[in-house]
Amino acid sequence: MSDSIFELEHHPGEEIVLRFKSPKLRAYQNIYARCGLPALLVEADSGAIGGKESHEFMVIAENGEDEVIYCHNCKYAANVDKAESTKSQIESKEPLPIEEVNTPGMTSIEQVSSFLKMPQSHTLKAVFYVADGKLVFVVIRGDLEVNEVKLKNILKCFELRLATETEVIEAGIVAGFVSPVGISGIKGCRR
Repeated sequence: MSDSIFELEHHPGEEIVLRFKSPKLRAYQNIYARCGLPALLVEADSGAIGGKESHEFMVIAENGEDEVIYCHNCKYAANVDKAESTKSQIESKEPLPIEEVNTPGMTSIEQVSSFLKMPQSHTLKAVFYVADGKLVFVVIRGDLEVNEVKLKNILKCFELRLATETEVIEAGIVAGFVSPVGISGIKGCRR
């Protein structure tokens, strides 16, 4: 369900207020209630051709194809592709000098973190994607995962997929031996 049915009015420190444009929203709510389904109205990703705001109903169930993020205090609700949060703070220390570290045979951030004897949150991982036919280099904190829907929105691309090993090699990059330090020829954006 998109925001063409209703508008959201939000003022800092206040609950979100629905302003109905039509009786369609109430009809959906009544249908879910009559069926005994615990439906929740949540913020949703509108996709590449959608507007800035989109909402959908999600039925709370033990199994399903999506996840919902919900705050009991402020009643914020969004599907996992749209949810926004603050990053957890990590203990700030004086940066170590940059040095090359050989990590042969290590293919996961868990292995590298264990080898370096440091938490994953103090490491970075590199992930390569192909966005609309162009190679994209993503660097993310080691304890986090790339949300591909959000990445697609940031890049404003229509197609996004993980790069194949062959595509990475053809770009002259050796997976597992790449860093944002000293890399050239790759356009980036910081988020």
